[in-house]
Amino acid sequence: MNSIKVISAVFVSMFLVSVGTVRAADEKHMTIGLWAFPPAAGNPYTGTTVPPILTLPAMFDGLTRITRSGEVLPSLATSWHKESETTWVFNLRPNVSFSNGESFTADAVVAAFAFLRSDQGQTVGASREVADVIRVDARDALTVVLETAAPAPLLPRRVVPVRFPAPEHWAALGPQGFAQDPVGTGPFKVESWGAGRIELSAFRGSWRPPILDRLTLQMIPDQASRIQALQSEGIDIATSISADDRDAVASIGGRMMESPSAGVAVISFITTKPGPLQDKRVRQALNYAVNKDIIVELLMGGATVVASQPVPEGAFGYDPSLKPYPYDPDKARSLLTDAGYSDGFELTIEVTTGAGVNSDSYYAMVADDLRRVGIDVTLQTIPSQILVRRIYDGSWEGQAFAMSMDTMPSLDALRPFRLHSCLWSSPWHCNSEDTPLIKAAMAEGDLGRREAMVRSLLRRYHDDPPALYMFQMVGFTGLAPRVKNFSSDYGVYNFHAMDLEIE
Repeated sequence: MNSIKVISAVFVSMFLVSVGTVRAADEKHMTIGLWAFPPAAGNPYTGTTVPPILTLPAMFDGLTRITRSGEVLPSLATSWHKESETTWVFNLRPNVSFSNGESFTADAVVAAFAFLRSDQGQTVGASREVADVIRVDARDALTVVLETAAPAPLLPRRVVPVRFPAPEHWAALGPQGFAQDPVGTGPFKVESWGAGRIELSAFRGSWRPPILDRLTLQMIPDQASRIQALQSEGIDIATSISADDRDAVASIGGRMMESPSAGVAVISFITTKPGPLQDKRVRQALNYAVNKDIIVELLMGGATVVASQPVPEGAFGYDPSLKPYPYDPDKARSLLTDAGYSDGFELTIEVTTGAGVNSDSYYAMVADDLRRVGIDVTLQTIPSQILVRRIYDGSWEGQAFAMSMDTMPSLDALRPFRLHSCLWSSPWHCNSEDTPLIKAAMAEGDLGRREAMVRSLLRRYHDDPPALYMFQMVGFTGLAPRVKNFSSDYGVYNFHAMDLEIE
């Protein structure tokens, strides 16, 4: 433990030397410590969740945005309406400029969607969110028309992750060059983009001009080092920390902010492999066997709630009538006996550590509870890149794995069903009876009927669980005493409104 503290102290000292702690007395210069940067740097199209959403909104805007209550609000589009079952019209904000002086008009939207529909564009994350958009036209300079292949009643929330680059700058540099010299309409413009640090300055001509003069985004992968840097005044905001860090933040007069995530933490069952998990009763037993209330209280500081379904509150289609599986080890043992496993069975769960709040302790508590009902659990640690590979190619070595059922960026409750069903290219859970119901819900153009169909699916996934539902995910952020006006909507920070007290 002492060696860890020494290493952290050395890291922080090096960090402070590298970024410097001397700032102009009258300059509002904020430094934010992040655990990771976007793998594709400043390319606005390549990521729809973390880590890109931790940085890109400082530079780019989309047509719409989503609040923590799930409401869709204007951004670069001021209003929108459905002209037909497959046609949406978006009215754009006037007098918007990119930080290099280019004007934002309907042509920028057309150019962006043209790239997303190209062969190269089909490989980036944002294209998958709007894959059904088959045509985009500029009706005039501030009106754009999007046509979809089928009715798309949730299109205004699904276009959230499509952020717009300056079209002439993009055309001149191409995706790779633009990624190192990004230009958007957001409150900040990039001065330099290094491997571990991004320097930005205020774009006063933005339609949402910032309060701050400068912004530094510093990559500090280690959570303990982010806290050390906050305590040493090397950074003003430490992101992605733990509920256990509350006292450390309070010790400098700072405060801890909690913000909901758009996902549910789960242990996914691999039901496509022969074995006990193919039995519905076994899957139900495992949900009864784990004391999730204790995990939420001890490890999450009571900042979230036990999950009752595979999507969080705020997602379109969430069913408030569903209740979490209660902690009932006797019920778990009874179900295991009925299924023919009174003596239990062996279960290997593949996990990635350090990826979430107290993840190591959370997995250990799950394993201990399952062992108490006779399940011989082995936790097999794998790197996050291996987890991603296995999600895509199905090369699982265990019978279950830890992940999140995520509704970002659209907060659509149907989104997790693309992965956790037969629709996935390498499915780990496949109930053929669910498939036509999922497809019908995805194709339904009436919002009321769609919501009813989604809730019916959620009830099926509650009663016949493809996973051990744990808790609605939550993020913790540590703020220095001088930070003002910080907020986060599902991990998207309000960069333009952040402020600092200047002594």
